[in-house]
Amino acid sequence: MISERRETSFIFIFIVIFALYPVVLIGAEGNEITFIGGAGTSTDPYVIGNISDLQAVSNDLTAHYILKNDINATGTKMWNDNEGFVPIGTETSQFTGFFDGNNHTIFGLYINRLADNVGLFGYIGSGASVKNVHLRDIHIQGRHKVVGGLAGWNDRGMISGCSVTGQIKGGQHAGGLIGRNKGDVSNCFFKGNISKAGGFLASLFGGLIGINSGTVSKCFATINVSGNQYVSGFIADNSGNVYSCRADGNVNGTHPVGGLIADNSGVVSNCYFTGKVLGISQVGGLVGSNSGQIFSCNTSITANVRDWYVGGLVGTNYGKLSDCFATGDTAGGEGIAGLVGLNGGSISNCHASGNATGFGNFVGGLVGYNEGTISRCYSTGNTAGGEGIAGLVGRNEGSISNCHASGNATGSGDFVGGLVGYNEGTISRCYSTGNVTGNRSLGGLIG
Repeated sequence: MISERRETSFIFIFIVIFALYPVVLIGAEGNEITFIGGAGTSTDPYVIGNISDLQAVSNDLTAHYILKNDINATGTKMWNDNEGFVPIGTETSQFTGFFDGNNHTIFGLYINRLADNVGLFGYIGSGASVKNVHLRDIHIQGRHKVVGGLAGWNDRGMISGCSVTGQIKGGQHAGGLIGRNKGDVSNCFFKGNISKAGGFLASLFGGLIGINSGTVSKCFATINVSGNQYVSGFIADNSGNVYSCRADGNVNGTHPVGGLIADNSGVVSNCYFTGKVLGISQVGGLVGSNSGQIFSCNTSITANVRDWYVGGLVGTNYGKLSDCFATGDTAGGEGIAGLVGLNGGSISNCHASGNATGFGNFVGGLVGYNEGTISRCYSTGNTAGGEGIAGLVGRNEGSISNCHASGNATGSGDFVGGLVGYNEGTISRCYSTGNVTGNRSLGGLIG
């Protein structure tokens, strides 16, 4: 009887001591892993309670984790000779575990590294999951490639319900949430500024993601983004699928530049952008350069280009556009339009209502320069420029059918038309109702 009581007492004392002290394990490389609870399994994940716990995730990249509370990470600015927090996971040692932020917030995370794959997570691998974690007032700078607030690289992982606010600086492939994505991203957002780090090239900057070849849905970004080539308010280079997303703010680059996407070869549907877009060429309120498919999208913008090809929706299109519309004014040099600056693809069931102004030639209410097909479209905005100015298409070398224009067209040169300014293509079942003003070769329908 006495022996049984002693055994029971020993078990009770062991349980109390175990509950009072953190879980201490040894990682594969002999690193000490310390958490306030849990066993790292799906039913009993490691519990993260402070910034040191969060950094210790790097010691076991395959386990399950959950945040217990909000974390103050402002002290990371002084870590590692002012390089800050060490990103979780690398290209050779990827994070393939499961991280549940439990809708808690990490404040003031700081990273400043001359390296690739920079973010809270440096590299998320196939099968991993990161969800419901929120980063606030972060400062993350990667002076090389693949930089994101939440993750540098997401290579076929799943990210959902996450958000980031703060400052992101990078050299190439930078995004507010993710630098490069090949996985699934849903219900996430970024709010903040993205700019170049030092004297680096500053290309492929996106408000949410730098490069995307995965699937992105129900996400948004509120941004100020500035860079050089391939700059956008949401995704810089998209070859994946983007559904039901939006962005608003200011975007400034060289070429191509897009309010939502700079260069698109994937599928974009039910998305929109509101704000201001500036660039040198191939500037679009939604997409700078398109060779993919865009469905049921819209913009409300001001878009300006220094040289050529600006559109309220797309700068240059060699893909497919349908059921889209653009509102807002566009201005620039040559190939300026309410919807598409240069079209070599197909446009159907679209319309534009903004005014288009060019200091050069080929300005149209819908399309500046058309080499493709346009059907069942209309425009209502006024146009002004040099030569080849029209209510619908400035210069046509393709086909136009079942379209109409109602805006006024004013040109300082020749070939000004209510529907088409200069025509070398085919036009059928179309009409125009606007006024036409110009020098020579004027026409109510065709200049």
